Amino acid sequence: MTTSAILEKLQKLKELAARPGTPAEAAVATAKMQEILFRYNLSMADVDGHVQDSAYIDEDLVVEATRHTQWKLVWQKSLVHAIARHNFCKSVWWSGTYRLSVLGLRHNVDAVLWMHRHVAGEISRLAVEARSLAAVPPGSRTSWTRSFCLGAVREIANRLFEQRERDTAASAQSTALVHVSVEALKKAVAERFGKLNASRPSREASHYDAYRSGCAAAKRISLSRPLGTSGARKEIR
Repeated sequence: MTTSAILEKLQKLKELAARPGTPAEAAVATAKMQEILFRYNLSMADVDGHVQDSAYIDEDLVVEATRHTQWKLVWQKSLVHAIARHNFCKSVWWSGTYRLSVLGLRHNVDAVLWMHRHVAGEISRLAVEARSLAAVPPGSRTSWTRSFCLGAVREIANRLFEQRERDTAASAQSTALVHVSVEALKKAVAERFGKLNASRPSREASHYDAYRSGCAAAKRISLSRPLGTSGARKEIR
């Protein structure tokens, strides 16, 4: 049973419990709701938000770069792509611009936008710190920083991929839900964007030490969303 089907069933039970009838009927419906909520780790907030959260939307994200700092676009495109895949979304880069679109369910898109803002900021901060410690010559700073950021993105992508694999392997039901989510996303992408052209892979890093330093630094970046915000994810280590 898909998550959508579970939420629809819960909605029907909620309506049944609220209908005029015998106290016994309402009690049975309420008890069944509690059983399903506990079994699938859901809440009534999930049920109430199901209707408005069931449509696919796309939001734009603009990378802060210029003609002279296009290297920032290179690693941030890869970062957005990895985060989007982890959150059952699709990222689309509009060729010739600094604009990307993220398509998915509202709560997933929100998670992508938050995680990109947080992780990109941390990678940039750590790159400046590491470059200062490494005493990189002025003429090599741009290429060194680019290599550091590419290494950091690779590590983040690996962590997200490993987390998805663990979540998917948790149960047969998890595997089925992932398959349904992926197929639904493919359909939504085709309807919104039509046929997409694959972008060329990023050039390899030119400074191996910087790339390796970026990989190590990214292990320290928390990927957990603060509690109390919508769409919070559990921490990925």
